Amino acid sequence: MGNLLRYIIQQQEGSLPPEIAADLDSLRIFHYEDDGRGRKKWRIVQRIGRSWRNARNHLFHKENLKRKPSGIDANHWKWFIEYRLKEDTQEKCRKNAINR
Repeated sequence: MGNLLRYIIQQQEGSLPPEIAADLDSLRIFHYEDDGRGRKKWRIVQRIGRSWRNARNHLFHKENLKRKPSGIDANHWKWFIEYRLKEDTQEKCRKNAINR
């Protein structure tokens, strides 16, 4: 990915702002030895996915807690958000909107 990105940038040289071009030089490239069966890559991708899912979940709840109305307990607000995001609840809301 890093080599491809650098190749694309070299093809479009001069089209990027200097601060972005400087950031691209500091990209981290991760190398690993292939074991022939793809297990190492699979484990790495699995860990990255798990980390991303956990970070996204944490940020989602953190942002929603910031929007909590005053006078409502944080646990109640969290329960309400989770309830509203359930597929069953969303389906009920769609049906109610149609019936109105």
